[in-house]
Amino acid sequence: MSEYFPFVWLLHIGIFAVGIFVFIKYKQSEEFQDYQQSNESNLMSSGIPLELIFKGIPSWVKLVAVSGSLYVVFNLMTFVASQNGNPEIKDDKYILQNHGKITEYLSKEKYTYYKSRETKAFSGLWLLFYGIFTIISYKVSVAEKSEQDLSI
Repeated sequence: MSEYFPFVWLLHIGIFAVGIFVFIKYKQSEEFQDYQQSNESNLMSSGIPLELIFKGIPSWVKLVAVSGSLYVVFNLMTFVASQNGNPEIKDDKYILQNHGKITEYLSKEKYTYYKSRETKAFSGLWLLFYGIFTIISYKVSVAEKSEQDLSI
């Protein structure tokens, strides 16, 4: 898959770029500041609890988030259970290797198949992280809009 779409792996970098921005923005929000002040015993925690993220979010968004999370778990479990190794090209041969040992010699088609399964496994993780960032961004934008409405 990455042979045909080499920039697909930029989604990895995007998770960090988007994630850092979203978490900084959310930690500056009034909701998070109130949470930290009311939860003094937990001030050492640098994370954002899920119950705070999902507070005030429409039910359908929660349903989509739970469904997406179940998809991610199922996707990763089927990938791990069915993958006998990592597809590689070594000495101009397509191989499947597991911990440095060649488990199978592959045709180009089978190599492409294994690589696409690898990309599919990562796509579930991309879905999870970008979904969480979207929910947090939604909360921040709604809070900012309501603050602007109050100041008018």
